[in-house]
Amino acid sequence: MPNRPDIGRKAASLALFLALLTPLAALAEEKGPQEPTPATTPACSVITVAPGDGLDALFGHTAIRIRDPQLGSGDVWFDYGVFNPGDAKTGEITIGSAAAFFMHYAKGDAKYLLVAAAPQDRLAHYKAEGRQVTEQVLDLKPEEVRKLEDFLLDDLRHGCGKEGYEYRFLDDNCTTRVAKAIEGVTGEKLSLEDRESRRYFTDCFLSAKPPVQLGANLLMGSHAEQKTIVFLPAQLEHAIGHAHRKLEKAKTGETATHVGWAVLGHIQSHMATMVLFFPCLVLVWVAGIFPTLLRHKKKIPLPRRGFLDFLLFGLIGLIGCLMSFLGVWSLHPELGAFNWNLIWCWPTHLLFALVLLFKAHSPLARNYARVAAIGTGLAALAYFFVPQALPLPLFPLALLLALRAWRWGWAPAAQETPSM
Repeated sequence: MPNRPDIGRKAASLALFLALLTPLAALAEEKGPQEPTPATTPACSVITVAPGDGLDALFGHTAIRIRDPQLGSGDVWFDYGVFNPGDAKTGEITIGSAAAFFMHYAKGDAKYLLVAAAPQDRLAHYKAEGRQVTEQVLDLKPEEVRKLEDFLLDDLRHGCGKEGYEYRFLDDNCTTRVAKAIEGVTGEKLSLEDRESRRYFTDCFLSAKPPVQLGANLLMGSHAEQKTIVFLPAQLEHAIGHAHRKLEKAKTGETATHVGWAVLGHIQSHMATMVLFFPCLVLVWVAGIFPTLLRHKKKIPLPRRGFLDFLLFGLIGLIGCLMSFLGVWSLHPELGAFNWNLIWCWPTHLLFALVLLFKAHSPLARNYARVAAIGTGLAALAYFFVPQALPLPLFPLALLLALRAWRWGWAPAAQETPSM
């Protein structure tokens, strides 16, 4: 049985040990990593939504999420990508149909709004569409988050949230607005290492829909050849993750378009181009170039009326008229800038097509065909050297156009049977 003095000494030693241990534990707790609590520390995230199936969702979407108890609900989704179908001042619905929306969108006067929404509602919406969502928590100081929050609230109440802004696909959209807001707060320029053209990146995302890719490359002019800025959601996601200043604090929900998106998208873009090029080449050769050369070799005269060439020149003329109209009418720089496809898509071909039905062998038609043959032939030679990437699948069509114009300009005409 131990004596009481020993028990007293052991108790004193234990009390001293506990007294020394308590401050050390508190110090360790103080220096350890602490998760910022939404109740005290504001936080900011950039939301990237993966592309969807609709034409309006082919490039994905960008939004900003702010967590701050001062916002009332404490968690708000700021979205610059909401189309405004009404008048900004009266609130009257002025664009009530898909056709009206398309006209305003093509012209470039469609108004988009900044809106604030509940993140749970937006996330549920994209989940229902089967679109993956990435959230990048930004490594910002509390005062930077509050500054960004103040900017967004002011824009919501007095700027884009009230009056809206004119959407520009390559220059002013939901992604560029978010990028500029972050740059204004952090002073960090968000850019890409890969300085390819804007057309290059749109091709990457349109590769899954080759006909849409072809139409976009046909209608977008030389403005799309400018070196890219951060204008697509996946670009902003990439730029934040690779900024000079560490901006990405945490990340959840990696989007499928982000992993090797530039390289993989470019490969898919070339594949989509080839998918259209070879069928076009075979079709144009079998149905157009080969029969034309064969008729020329056998010295078969031209028919009195050119029904098939009416379709060919009429289609190219309509496309040329559309490009010329958009160049004058549209406010979009990518549609309003000069389009080098006009060197072979002449709007005047539409009139020539009509002449082929009624006076195909008139001197006026002959002279026009000769000018068109020379001009389109030169355009075909310069097809890959102009300062704009012209659509490769349509190159065989340009060759056929030059060849048919040459035949109508110089081939002998069929002799009409004299009337009795």
